[in-house]
Amino acid sequence: MSPLIDPQSQSQSPTPAPSPTLSAWLAQAQDQHADAPQAVAQGLSAGPRGDAARDQLMLTAAHLSQRAWAHAGTWLHQQRAEYRLALCHAVLGQGPAALTHARRCLAACQAGDGQQPADGVEHFFALEALARAHGAARDAEGAAAASEQMAALLPSIPLVDGLRDWCEQALRALPKG
Repeated sequence: MSPLIDPQSQSQSPTPAPSPTLSAWLAQAQDQHADAPQAVAQGLSAGPRGDAARDQLMLTAAHLSQRAWAHAGTWLHQQRAEYRLALCHAVLGQGPAALTHARRCLAACQAGDGQQPADGVEHFFALEALARAHGAARDAEGAAAASEQMAALLPSIPLVDGLRDWCEQALRALPKG
């Protein structure tokens, strides 16, 4: 006899809801499934270039993260996955692909959660992705325009927790010209 059948009534009882512990574990597993490849992509994008297998692993990891967040994450997770893809393609000099992902990242910031757009920090880093993507596409004007927009956002970035310092550092780290 199935444990879901009440022997008194011979009727099926509803399937029990997952316990809060199980639900938390599943949520954590989903986050880690998407976080792990994103961390791999980030680490590989900062490393040396010229190893085709390493570069392919970086792109594969970034795409895996994006797909996972598309199924399990919020708009913010998806926006950040697009950011990572844009940076990965940019570091490889793949301008068109980098621009596609940077534009998706920026569009996600502008759409936000449907109620209001993302905050200034998210916009700032979406513009960083756009600047780097334009640089990879050899579009100096586009890169300069995105950099100017980043600089214009700086005064709106909170000083708390070093956020503005972090943003200033990212702006200074952009390739010139």
